[in-house]
Amino acid sequence: MIDPEQLKAAIEAIKAADGDAALAILEGMLVGEAGGEVAPDAAAALAEVPAEPPVEDPLAAQLAAQSRELTALRAAVGAITAERVSADNVTRRGLVAQLVELGIETPATAWQGDASERKPCARLGAESVVDMTSRIATLRQALGAVRLNARPAAPTAGSLSAHEQAAANKIKDPEARERFLARRIARLASV
Repeated sequence: MIDPEQLKAAIEAIKAADGDAALAILEGMLVGEAGGEVAPDAAAALAEVPAEPPVEDPLAAQLAAQSRELTALRAAVGAITAERVSADNVTRRGLVAQLVELGIETPATAWQGDASERKPCARLGAESVVDMTSRIATLRQALGAVRLNARPAAPTAGSLSAHEQAAANKIKDPEARERFLARRIARLASV
């Protein structure tokens, strides 16, 4: 005869997911029925009861989650790095073009490979964008100062053509000759 209290306790243990307690209660009931030994049919039935699913190790689960997160971060960093390299290349090509425009470099010294690729030479490719930008700003200032100070000298009588000087020498009146020279020099200055 099965004790209802033991059966109720086994059911409660199963509901509570306490497989060891439920198994102990059921074994106790079977041993009691068999007179001290587990009946062969009952032992076979107990052997077929599936074991509880293994409880995942919390540390292993945390490591697996961190590994997935690290893989995602590596992919994100790779994408950002690729974007930066692309932007750096565009900026670098523009800076090299400015060096050519300023006359600091020639196309032959600034670029390498196929002209359509616009690939900076190794020397300019190795220079940091920040350093190149600073160098170009310094060069622009220096070249601007040189250009401002390098105004052509004002034309003089020596600037006149041989024909104009011959015409001036033919004028006998000194004042008329000075007016002629002044008009010709003014014309040269306006060009």
